[in-house]
Amino acid sequence: MMDSHIAKNMLNSQSLRLTAPYLQHESAVLQNLIVGDTKINNMVVVGSGPLTFQNLAILHDIGYYAVDPFYRVNSDTNVINNINLHFESITRSQITYENVMFVFWFNVAFYINDFAESVRRIVRKGDILFISSWGNGIESKALLKKYLQSVYQTQDEGTIEIMVNKILKFCPVETLSDWLCEKKYKIDQYSNTFNDINIIFTD
Repeated sequence: MMDSHIAKNMLNSQSLRLTAPYLQHESAVLQNLIVGDTKINNMVVVGSGPLTFQNLAILHDIGYYAVDPFYRVNSDTNVINNINLHFESITRSQITYENVMFVFWFNVAFYINDFAESVRRIVRKGDILFISSWGNGIESKALLKKYLQSVYQTQDEGTIEIMVNKILKFCPVETLSDWLCEKKYKIDQYSNTFNDINIIFTD
């Protein structure tokens, strides 16, 4: 079970520096989606930490919902809505019944209990799912290992290796495969050396 100390280690300055190649690609894909032809009025950032991507929401006049049980962040702008809960615990009424883009950034889907069921329960037709996970290549595995060693500083080499393999085996879109086949939703895929991004359009 993740505690607040580990959750904050995941997003501290050292962790973000280490994983810059992963995060830069992710941010570029998200920004291209926002400025593209798809109209996005609301963004729900899951595992938002210190209001990740709030600058994009403000710049493009998008409603911003920060879902994170470990961060309670004050903001000067009314565009920010803080929901201090795990994603699997929130209800649709706590965000909005308008269409939204759910942003599962930085492999956060891996840490959500019963990710597929939680998604099916809360997503409405017309929503967009932006899902980012680690790639399976050698360079991706090496970066992930360094990142986990930074986050879990007291864990031994063997434990870190088990964690790496477990994360790399998890494919969030595969967990949704039955739902996706049934609904025939469109999926765009973007990959680089370090991460795989799937964007699911439910319209």
